[in-house]
Amino acid sequence: MTSERARITLLLGDNRFHVDKKRIADKSRYFESLFSHNFSDSKDNEQTVNYKVAPSVLQDFCDWIEEDPPRLRPNESHQIKISLQKFLSDSFDCLKQLLELSIIYTVEELSLELSDIIIQHWLKPELLLDIWKLSRDLSLTALIDVSYSACLERFMEIPVDELLSICSKDFLQLVRNVNVRSSVDYLAYVINERLKRENGETDDSQIKLQLIKLTELLDSPERKPSLMHCFFAETIKSENDGDYNTRVVYAFQQKVPAKFGELIEVWRMDEPGKDLAGMGVIGRGFSVYKIGGELRLGSCKFNMNVWRYCLISKKWYYLSRLRKPRRHMAMALVGDILILIGGVGRYRLKLSSVEMLNLHTGLWINAPDIPETFTDVPPTCVINGLVAICVSDIYMFNPSSNSWIKVEHDFDSSEFCGVKCLAAYNNTLYLGKEGGTFVGYDVIWDMKQQAIRGARISRSKYKQFQSPCQKILISEDGSVIGIVYAFEKITVECGRLYESHLGTAVLESSMHSFGLPLSCLVPVTCFNLVDPSTLYKQLLP
Repeated sequence: MTSERARITLLLGDNRFHVDKKRIADKSRYFESLFSHNFSDSKDNEQTVNYKVAPSVLQDFCDWIEEDPPRLRPNESHQIKISLQKFLSDSFDCLKQLLELSIIYTVEELSLELSDIIIQHWLKPELLLDIWKLSRDLSLTALIDVSYSACLERFMEIPVDELLSICSKDFLQLVRNVNVRSSVDYLAYVINERLKRENGETDDSQIKLQLIKLTELLDSPERKPSLMHCFFAETIKSENDGDYNTRVVYAFQQKVPAKFGELIEVWRMDEPGKDLAGMGVIGRGFSVYKIGGELRLGSCKFNMNVWRYCLISKKWYYLSRLRKPRRHMAMALVGDILILIGGVGRYRLKLSSVEMLNLHTGLWINAPDIPETFTDVPPTCVINGLVAICVSDIYMFNPSSNSWIKVEHDFDSSEFCGVKCLAAYNNTLYLGKEGGTFVGYDVIWDMKQQAIRGARISRSKYKQFQSPCQKILISEDGSVIGIVYAFEKITVECGRLYESHLGTAVLESSMHSFGLPLSCLVPVTCFNLVDPSTLYKQLLP
């Protein structure tokens, strides 16, 4: 007859909590040491909890110890235990207590799971500063970095009173960071408000001098993030046992020497016919997003989830669920909004629907249908906050007004045949055509009460340049990045686009070649990410 497993009782005041002795020792280094023969009470079946913790939180701790780990599905992130699911949208104070308890009892697995829940669900503007402080108090390295990066990315959403109330060291660490996402005017306002408080509450002249010096550097070109130019590509990799299909995000860093390498393997086809066709990948800041795709064309089995990869924690997190199956859609990021346009759905039906996802709230918004459907991902870019898309004509979607604006031109739509790439700089659209010719089209906006309601495009005589790359990205500062794969080599073109007042455009660039163990590489999209190694880069020493 099998004997029952030993259990211990945790005593908290008049409350008694029973838990499996072996499980708690396996999970907690504190209890592992306590039950060793080095301690006199190692054989005691009752242990008093000498820490201030709510009984409900200790019960949550015991429930977590008793629960078996969830089964992971292939190509998906970690799953959250049932005992912790109540913390996804409620009980943040209890979550903090449980996190502190996991540190006291040295339960690293629980600390990591709770940190992931905070990263995934609780990085809200009103809580960011508290979470950043809590993570430092508990020495949770990953959560420190992620919460700090969230403070930088959502700086303008943090309540001003809370921002002005933090200690001077923390305030300086935020406002001096080159990665802080803020307008110059707002940053100047916040710094000046802090200076008023410093004048009234402290005699630390060094802090005041740094704040004053910082206001003089807000327009400095040094106050910009260090970017990685990234390419999402479909590749075929070679290994000892043969070739296999994979989807990879590559990163190019223009250092000395220039570097190019794999950043994330987004999808790997481990079995024949199990390719995720038409998946979309896009990124910004410290995050990469993967969306949709069909598991083998015609199977009607779709990836219905939107996932976010955090460059700081190096983990995937579930973000939201698609409202309808979708592949080969056009995508764009405008501010905090992910926009999905058209594509192909179940039974190979063309989709005309457009949906917008708020990346912070996970909420979807319906938008008017696209005027024209498609089956292959069309050239897409963002210009002046609008999404431009080229099918058989140019269409523009304005997420601010949630509408398609009227685009006028005086030439035949055959002008847009054979367009392989769409890029924007200032108020010019550059259409990349066969042979590597990029032609500029000037855009004149029809404004009404500071809102864009229409646009007229006209071909520029002199804005034209050549590039061997069919896919390029032009950043706001005019930097250009492109990629081409040929003869088993990857060539990255890196340069800058100069537009003159005379209406000319010149691309000055250099080529960098790299060899990787690939038998094929097809670039799909280009985007910029912030180099995570520069997370703490400061404008002033």
